[in-house]
Amino acid sequence: TEPSDKKEVDAEKMEKLEPPIRARSLKFVLPPAGRSPEILVELSGVDKSYGKRPVYHGLDFSVRRGDRIAFLGPNGVGKSTLMKLLAAATDFQAGNRRAGEGVVMSYFAQFQLEELDPGRTVIEELDTMAGDLSPGRMRSILGSFLFRGDEVFKKVSVLSGGEKTRLILAKIMVAGPSLLLLDEPSNHLDIPGREMLEQALKHYDGAICLISHDRHLINAVANKVLIIKGMGVEVFPGNFDDFHEVWQKKLQPETARTEGLTEKKGARANAPGRTEREARKKMEARVRQRLYRLKAPLIEEMERLEARQAELGTRLDQVSAALAASETYQDTDSLRSLNQEYVLLKADIDRTTRAWEEAALKLEEVEANSRDSLDQD
Repeated sequence: TEPSDKKEVDAEKMEKLEPPIRARSLKFVLPPAGRSPEILVELSGVDKSYGKRPVYHGLDFSVRRGDRIAFLGPNGVGKSTLMKLLAAATDFQAGNRRAGEGVVMSYFAQFQLEELDPGRTVIEELDTMAGDLSPGRMRSILGSFLFRGDEVFKKVSVLSGGEKTRLILAKIMVAGPSLLLLDEPSNHLDIPGREMLEQALKHYDGAICLISHDRHLINAVANKVLIIKGMGVEVFPGNFDDFHEVWQKKLQPETARTEGLTEKKGARANAPGRTEREARKKMEARVRQRLYRLKAPLIEEMERLEARQAELGTRLDQVSAALAASETYQDTDSLRSLNQEYVLLKADIDRTTRAWEEAALKLEEVEANSRDSLDQD
């Protein structure tokens, strides 16, 4: 049993807890994004390999004014490599990269946390990118990124991972770039930090390319979703939730399109005989049956994961609403419980999202292999 005096000390500490700054209540004062051409950056026919392992072949992709693109796909398929190609942070073996005239890009990746100067204060570090901004304006911007009062004079060396992330985000956005390239910007952020990031990106008026497993962040920010397929990419309009519908609608008529394709091929053939036509139809039927057997469990798994995502998303919204309520902070036990549930829900959503993406990519691979079988036989 704990001594009573220790319990009293703990109780005193708990009574001193104050509600954290709520990012949704902050007024953002970000500089406007730089003026940009229609095409900000373009990759044409790009081949990228790491040693003998090819990642992209003949890649064509461009980011245009107003694009806010989320990159989806399991780890290891090339999302970060694509971001580096856009940022000119890695080389490639063939093709071209062209940035629009006057386009200013800001690139965020986790390794940049170690590139901050530990001897500087927060405001001194921001000043390295702030141009002619006044100290008062810099403090206002830092306040938007949850550095309040004397926190702007904290040394970088004592900042947490989340604080360093917020400082880097403030630095890259204060320059008013026309394109933000963000690779997992919310990894080290706590709940207020994630809300801050969401609000900052909503107020930012330039283009965005975003890698994140945070479904809510993607839904709040993205107007397009990019999927890495094979050694190329495909872009869909909408946010994360919209993508589910687009993907489903794209997949449903696939068999019908395959059937139509094979019928057209048969019509173009040089009057095959009856035996040949019958053999062809039997082969196509076998391919369709095999395709159905392979697709059915993947589609079922995707539907199960979608239902799970919806369930988790609903509960996360409920927990977020509870955390935003001022009365929650009067009950420290309830606050602690809600924070723990929020973290667990986010982790569960990330796992479910990755599992759905992997199933979707497997489904695409199955269909591509089936189409190849039809074309070759």
